[in-house]
Amino acid sequence: MSSPTLNLFADASGQAGYGAVLGQEWFYGAWDERWLGQNITLLELCPIVMAVKVWGPSLAHNCISFHTDNMALVEMINKQSSKESSTIALVRQLVLLCLQHNILFRAKHIPGKQNTCAQLNAVLGSLLAATLAPATQAAYSRSWALFRSFASEINISCDPPIALPALALFIAFLVDKQYAPSTVSSHVSAIGYVHKLRELPDPTSAFLTQKLLQACHKQRQRVDSRLPIDKTILEKLIAALPHTTTNSFETVLFKAMFALAFHAFLRVGEITVSNNNLPNPNLLQREQLVLGEKFLSLTFHVFKHSTGQPFTLKVDAGTRAADCPVTLMA
Repeated sequence: MSSPTLNLFADASGQAGYGAVLGQEWFYGAWDERWLGQNITLLELCPIVMAVKVWGPSLAHNCISFHTDNMALVEMINKQSSKESSTIALVRQLVLLCLQHNILFRAKHIPGKQNTCAQLNAVLGSLLAATLAPATQAAYSRSWALFRSFASEINISCDPPIALPALALFIAFLVDKQYAPSTVSSHVSAIGYVHKLRELPDPTSAFLTQKLLQACHKQRQRVDSRLPIDKTILEKLIAALPHTTTNSFETVLFKAMFALAFHAFLRVGEITVSNNNLPNPNLLQREQLVLGEKFLSLTFHVFKHSTGQPFTLKVDAGTRAADCPVTLMA
C-alpha cells in the first residue's frame, strides 16, 4: 500500500472534542460527559472509526491512509490489535467496517503541527459546544436518543435531514406517551438545532410542525397551581423550618439559603450541588460573597446569558432580622 488513493486526517483532544477531514468532507463534535478523562488513544481512535462508519460507502474498494499524531494509535491500527481493553472493541469494529466495505487501510504518523485541519476541526467542535449550556447539551442528547429509538421502532431513518412526516409522527408519539407540551417543544427544538447548525432544511419551522405544537398546548392547557414566592410566603417558609428540619444546623443553613435566593434572585443551580459529581461552573463560591454591616454583594462569573464579564449584585440589609439575608449569612 505504497500509494494510497485516499487520506483521512483525524484528531482529538480530551477537552476540545474530535474531528476528521477527508478531502472536502469533514465532521467535528464535542465529547459526551462520560468520555471526559478517557485514555487519549481511545479518544483519537473514535473519529477514525466514526469516519469509516459515516463515509464507508464512498470509501469502498479503495486504499486509505489514516493520519494521526498519536504514535501508539498508529501501531495499534497497523497491528489490528490492542492490549488495552478500552480500545480493542473499537479496533475490532474498525477492522470489521473495512472488511465490509473492502477497504485496504494503514495508519501513518503525522506530527501534531502538521495535522492542522483535524486540529482546527476539533477546536471548532469545542466552540460550537460552548454555545449551549451543559444542561442544554445533555437535554438535546436525550432528545436525539429518544428520536433514534422512535425511528428504529417504526423503521424510518433517523439521520438528518428529518422528513416532515417523520417529525409529525414523532410529535404524535410524544403526545401519545403523555409528555408535557413544554417537553414536546424541547424535543422538537433539539431536532431543529441540529438542522440549523448543519444548514439543512429544518422541518421544525414548517407550518405543520408549528400547528401541531400549538395543538399540543391547547389540548393540555392547565392552570399552574404554584404560587410565586413573595415576602409573606418567604416569612412563612423560614418560620416553618424549625418544625421541618432535623437539627439546628440545617435550620440555619436553609434560612440563609432561602433569604439569599429570594433577595438575590438566585437560580437553584447557583446555590445547590447535584449528586452526579459533575462540575458546575454556575455554583457560587464563598469568595464570591462579600459581607458588609448593612449590605452584601455577590459577584457572578458564570450565569445565564453571560457575555463573559463578571457581574456584581448588591443586596441591602432588610428591616426584619428573621428574613434579612445579611443577618442570616453573617
